[in-house]
Amino acid sequence: MLPNHQLTNEELVLQLQKNFDVDKFEILFKRYLPLFLKYRSLYKVTYFDTDDYLQEARIAILKAIKVYDCVRSPYLSALIQSVYRYHLINMMRESQTVKREKDFQNLPFIDIVYSKNGKDTLIDGVELIENKYTLQPPEIFEIQEKSNDYLQSLSRLEKRILQLYLDNYSHREIAEITGIRFDQVQNAFDRLRRKLFAILKV
Repeated sequence: MLPNHQLTNEELVLQLQKNFDVDKFEILFKRYLPLFLKYRSLYKVTYFDTDDYLQEARIAILKAIKVYDCVRSPYLSALIQSVYRYHLINMMRESQTVKREKDFQNLPFIDIVYSKNGKDTLIDGVELIENKYTLQPPEIFEIQEKSNDYLQSLSRLEKRILQLYLDNYSHREIAEITGIRFDQVQNAFDRLRRKLFAILKV
């Protein structure tokens, strides 16, 4: 088997579809970094800084991994460009049409409907992240594996914000503790939710 850095982009994606691996994911991300930086100047999203754009790029790659089909659409680069572009356009629309309140209340992080063999189970997102949710094997292994993948996909700042949230700090308190703007905390929470959905669907 070839080392990860010698695999083509398409080979990396096919392997990521079978088994998510952070190292392979980061290799793929770095290969497309120039594209993501270029799109940062083409699509202006309110309150976004470079880190926001790059985190959104990671979400776009997760989406592309999910839908990539080497037979029907073998051109991975075109797919990633398209997914990221439409992702940014949707973010621009959201930032223009959704007027956020001046402050947030502490809301439940997220509830997830986990489907297995046609049976839906409602899972509390915080319990999923903390590996507290109790299911019967092999479901518990799959849930915890996805939880670990999710935590590995987070940036250092996102992990810090998530930990503070789990420690019952408000969004405004998190902004003060981390020394970042309140809107950056909001953006980070948006990414935390979207990354969780993306990991569950990959």
